[in-house]
Amino acid sequence: MVKKALSLYKYLLGGLLALLGLTACSKVIKAAYGSPYARLNVDARVVDQSNKPVKDARLIVRTSLTETSYSSVMRDTVINGQPSWINTTNETGRIYGYTESFSEPDKDYTYIVYRSNLNPQLSGKYEDDSVKVVPAMVEKGDGNWYRGTFKMSGTVKLKEKAPDE
Repeated sequence: MVKKALSLYKYLLGGLLALLGLTACSKVIKAAYGSPYARLNVDARVVDQSNKPVKDARLIVRTSLTETSYSSVMRDTVINGQPSWINTTNETGRIYGYTESFSEPDKDYTYIVYRSNLNPQLSGKYEDDSVKVVPAMVEKGDGNWYRGTFKMSGTVKLKEKAPDE
């Protein structure tokens, strides 16, 4: 009988603690479970040495000292409706869209990056390259986790790789 009472007591206490834990996450406390983020509006263009657009070039948006990619610990983000930091240029060599970044982009380390290993569809035709961009704030954040919206644009001019001998 005592064993049954202790078992019932344990289940009731566990249920009560679970309810207390769920009700403790009010609107005020829920904000503590997020991460600072900023929205980045991206307008990038990729051209070759003769200024012709490069279609299907895949780019990375880099907003800090570390590159973000599929293997990154960063959460999925969205550019043109695709979940990823990597996106592909259209027939005019452009990418328009947005992505999100943890915190504000670092003005000293924000780049639009082309990596040949991400571009097998271009058969290693171009060398790796990047262009430094200076993000401009277009909307101020809310003073909490949202740091604002930043616009970033640039043109990456790719050099053709020398043929292997």
